[in-house]
Amino acid sequence: MIVIEILQESLDLTNIIKIKNDIDEAIKSVDLSNIVRVIIDMQNVKYIDSSGIGILISIKKRFKTDIYLKNTAENVCDVIKLTSLDNMFHLES
Repeated sequence: MIVIEILQESLDLTNIIKIKNDIDEAIKSVDLSNIVRVIIDMQNVKYIDSSGIGILISIKKRFKTDIYLKNTAENVCDVIKLTSLDNMFHLES
């Protein structure tokens, strides 16, 4: 299991490169083949746009395992559900 904490309040075009670089740095020494569950702590995230959705999808593709979005704000959950990605991620508010 690996836990990724998103520290920014928004997952959007203005900070997506920094978030991607932070994630890459955090997992560079991790053997991805042994990961069976990824938890993304979304406690700080209050806003998400299509760029943020894109980074979540890229995480899903990279790990090829179950992704749990924990502490997800209601409006962020709504965006994920509206885009029909709630079947790709396990949402936990």
